[in-house]
Amino acid sequence: MDTSLVAMSVRYGWRISRFVETRTFNYHDVNDMVRGIIQLRKLHAVRPKVRWEFDIKEKWESIRDMTPADKYGENFTQFPEFKEIKERIYKLYALAKTDGIKKCLTHGDCRDENFLINDHEIHLIDWEYAGYGDPGFDIGTYVCGGDHSEEEVDRILFTYFGRKPSIKEQRHFYAYIAISGFFYMHWTMYKESQGQEIGYLKPLWYHFAKEFSKKALPLYNE
Repeated sequence: MDTSLVAMSVRYGWRISRFVETRTFNYHDVNDMVRGIIQLRKLHAVRPKVRWEFDIKEKWESIRDMTPADKYGENFTQFPEFKEIKERIYKLYALAKTDGIKKCLTHGDCRDENFLINDHEIHLIDWEYAGYGDPGFDIGTYVCGGDHSEEEVDRILFTYFGRKPSIKEQRHFYAYIAISGFFYMHWTMYKESQGQEIGYLKPLWYHFAKEFSKKALPLYNE
């Protein structure tokens, strides 16, 4: 969320703002984590009118439809438990809708590389997936971008809510960590079917889809 603006064109899609001197955002530095999560909380508290709604299920299914069948799902050998994960994710997506968590303006790709940070400022860049959506997706993309332990995930949620989350809040955000990982598993399969290697993020996305779908589903008494 770079608040500066020199000039912009809605018609042509360009925007000019000032240069921000930055350093690398560190997931495992508590100060960076707190600043990043507070930035997301501020974003989610804004209530603008947003015409574009981001439906994560609709998006992953559109990516699925672009991916050759022989490179998808069980045929993608690096995701050996795809079928079981998929079954849990579809259940969680439906169950999460019953939690009553309000949709809001979301960024949609809150990985470390999209935070511009220095000792005085923090901004979010790359708003390609921004829209009206579930706040869990922003927390999910944040978590799935790094090798977070379960303890770190719970600290992130405590920071986001400013307190210990309720069981309903915990299960919802656990579910969206899994859903976010599953969403990016689809990007992995599609991109690699096109000859692009994903790298270190691939096993992270798979891990969070697999492990947090297992953690979230019992919290719904399923």
